[in-house]
Amino acid sequence: MKVYTPCGHIARVEQRLAQTAARHGVRIGVLDNGKPNARLVMEHLGTRLAERLDGELTLITEKGPGRNAATACQTEILDRLANEVDLVLVGSAD
Repeated sequence: MKVYTPCGHIARVEQRLAQTAARHGVRIGVLDNGKPNARLVMEHLGTRLAERLDGELTLITEKGPGRNAATACQTEILDRLANEVDLVLVGSAD
């Protein structure tokens, strides 16, 4: 039997904002995952981020009819997000 130690070296990788997120005038979208209060939280965050980046919250949508946090988003919705916004916010809230 081999026993492996869970200890090890943890590397810190430098993280940078994506070029899209860093530029001014960014179009922001919100994908509501269906959890309670998720839309409220993401809309508020999107509005604040738009102010900070001199951008605009241009699209707020749901995953599709009958979808919830545990189900995938409809392809049509993903295509719309890809074509209409530069940055998508999605997250959970309860």
